[in-house]
Amino acid sequence: MKTVHCLFEQSGTFKNEFKKLGINAYDYDVLNEFGETDYQIDLFKEIREGYDGKPSIFDKIAKDDLILAFFPCTRFEARVPLLFRGEAFQQKKWSIRQKMEYSIQLHEELNELYVLISKLVCIAEKRKLKLIIENPYTQPHYLTTYWSLKPSLIDKDRTQDGDYYKKPTQYWFINCKPKNNFIFEPIEYVEKKDKRKSKRNRHDHEKNGKVNDASAVCKEIYQAVYIGGERMNYDLFLQNTYIGTYTSKGIAYKLDRSPSCVTKAALHDLTICGKYKVKKSNKPVTEDEQDLRFQRKSKPLLPPKKEDRKEIIRRQRRLKIIGSERTRKTSSAGRTYCLPKWKEF
Repeated sequence: MKTVHCLFEQSGTFKNEFKKLGINAYDYDVLNEFGETDYQIDLFKEIREGYDGKPSIFDKIAKDDLILAFFPCTRFEARVPLLFRGEAFQQKKWSIRQKMEYSIQLHEELNELYVLISKLVCIAEKRKLKLIIENPYTQPHYLTTYWSLKPSLIDKDRTQDGDYYKKPTQYWFINCKPKNNFIFEPIEYVEKKDKRKSKRNRHDHEKNGKVNDASAVCKEIYQAVYIGGERMNYDLFLQNTYIGTYTSKGIAYKLDRSPSCVTKAALHDLTICGKYKVKKSNKPVTEDEQDLRFQRKSKPLLPPKKEDRKEIIRRQRRLKIIGSERTRKTSSAGRTYCLPKWKEF
């Protein structure tokens, strides 16, 4: 695999992870809100022209390359049937005419997206290009019900791979096949989040004017950890008393927290565990990460939380890391789970 072309991605999430693996990767999208889009183009137009045999971006994609398409799911996802039926909460006071006109608009948009995603597959089939399409799997999903292609891979619970939410996801492989040797390795244990609580927290943040897009938060974390390609260290304080200088992972091992928790605390001047403070530092680290990791296993700084046996087993299972040292370092930034090994191509 020479190059990966990430279609409909502007955050650089997957692109940058492929680059860490030594693979050339580029982002294609109509927007560039994060400064990561390499080719800011109208992909819908490119798909139409590529299907009609006109010049398009697909002319420059080789058979050895991979296309990873995060195709828009706005009209395929599970909530859309509610809008079609006029049963969504915001449609409660709508007239019959309003519901009918809106359903006509929805159907036109749905048809357009269905035609475009089908044309994308036809282009890949005609040119023998390797293509992977990603979309949610939460049912009812329009493509799962009506599309002539069946998903090649379904991930029903991404929390098992270290994600915050289950977010069922399906993948279609065209001109390539998964060999069922994917290893999604959690880099760190993260607490599962409840959507209802998240909505309440979002409402509270909106009152304070502190709503941050998830991608923006990930970008802030990235900027906090890496400056000019060098790793950032942090000074750790216990009630204004200096303890030492560590990396974000080092402090995470010491306080039994995640590295993202440490970087967020440094960014927004927050307190960890109600008494620890962290600040950016140019000092060398006082203790190595591996030593702290061993200390965390043998004698954690904080007393362990009371957990029942099932919870302990579940947490230990998630903390288990398998694979080579190189594999452990390959993670998907912003999605908290590792990229699979793409050697099957």
